[in-house]
Amino acid sequence: MANEHQAKAWNGYEGEHWASHHARYDAMIADLNEHLFPAAALTATDRVLDVGCGAGQTTRIAAGLAAHATGIDLSGPMLAQARAASSDLANITYIHGDAQTYPIPDNEFDVAISRGGIMYFDDPVAAFSNIRRALRPTGRVAFIAGGALKPDSDSMVAFKALSQFVPRPARESGDTSPNPASLADPSYARKIFAEAGFDAIAVQTRETVSVVGENAADATDFILKWGPVRYALDQACVSDTTEVRAAVTSALRPLETSSGVRWSSDVVLITARVESSTG
Repeated sequence: MANEHQAKAWNGYEGEHWASHHARYDAMIADLNEHLFPAAALTATDRVLDVGCGAGQTTRIAAGLAAHATGIDLSGPMLAQARAASSDLANITYIHGDAQTYPIPDNEFDVAISRGGIMYFDDPVAAFSNIRRALRPTGRVAFIAGGALKPDSDSMVAFKALSQFVPRPARESGDTSPNPASLADPSYARKIFAEAGFDAIAVQTRETVSVVGENAADATDFILKWGPVRYALDQACVSDTTEVRAAVTSALRPLETSSGVRWSSDVVLITARVESSTG
């Protein structure tokens, strides 16, 4: 089975946590919409495929701008939330499936979008080839992926504090295995999309701001419940998080503002077109 680890995570605790806190996650990454949708340039006649749609916020936005939007995601819990929130929208369809392998109909969509749902494919060329096949001739994509993890960025503050208790395994330079920054290298991203058959490929780094919590304590509580953080703490046999919580809260205090704990980080905006036959 392709992407087995991701399927287990997103149909287990990870997906359940996102589904239960979907409004908070959507608010945290709302700034990404300001990069994604202008790049997608949706029109009233477009049929849209939303890859890794999660709880469906981006699918609903797309449906409000286009003729029809279809969201596809591995996560049953998140799709249940998406369907519930979209029950009054006639121009939305959801698919519980893996965009790398799901038999999406050929030439079905004008645009494919994704807000952070494309970095974890076991075989990205196969995944993007499958998505390309689903696009009509002259179709296009606009995808947001995680950017390079800069040691001195705001977003690393909490994870530096965590690393005192949970050592993070070092990644070799050029490691493109599934991870949030797997498509952060523009030359690698262009190569993958070219191999998948796309043309007019552009990869841009954009700075984005996330609102992680109302204050440092609230943000810390939220972060410690994230799936990967919880998993790392369990693997390190950290059952009493008192010291961890104090260290992360202290590290986040300088990021407190009147509108919450805000941190900046880089993302990658990838756009491309299908300029030849999809046959």
